[in-house]
This record gives sequence, C-alpha cells and structure tokens, in this order.
Amino acid sequence: MAVRPDPELLLAVPEIPKGQHLTGSRRAHFIKQAKPAYDAGHSIRAIAAQATRSYGFVQRTLAESGIALRPRGSHGPRGADRHPRPSGGPEPCFNL
Repeated sequence: MAVRPDPELLLAVPEIPKGQHLTGSRRAHFIKQAKPAYDAGHSIRAIAAQATRSYGFVQRTLAESGIALRPRGSHGPRGADRHPRPSGGPEPCFNL
C-alpha cells in the first residue's frame, strides 16, 4: 500500500498572488517550502495549484534548487513497457 504524502507540507507552500515576480529571498523562501513537499511525494501540479503558479514555474524552481525530479507518468503495473498492445494500435475487440 502506498503512503500518502503529508498534507501539512503542501499547505506550507505559500500562495503567490497573480502577477507578482518571485526573486531573491522570496524565491529562496518559496523553494525552501516547496522542496520538502515535493520530496514527501506531492506532485508538481499539486504544488503549483497550492502556490497559484504554473507547472513550468514550479518545475524550473525545483530544478534550479538542485533537486532530482521524478520521472513522468505512472509507475504502476501498466507502464508503457507492459502495455498489452503496441502504442498507437487499435483497441482489441473480442465481440464477434
């Protein structure tokens, strides 16, 4: 069973009002709050929604902080390498 990330870490990410630039110490403070949330397992999209910033902004700030970003996509049993049909192929139909 997967462990759910701590919601308190996500709520600690500050909301940034629309149109405000984030530079210097305010940017460092944002990274300081966002990095533990990401390390705990929250997605970039969840952090971006909490901060009211774009996915790209959060991804760039995490990357520039030196954190190793997780790979994209699902890590479940039906990954691209275990898909039952070739990618782009038609869905199999067994109703004859």
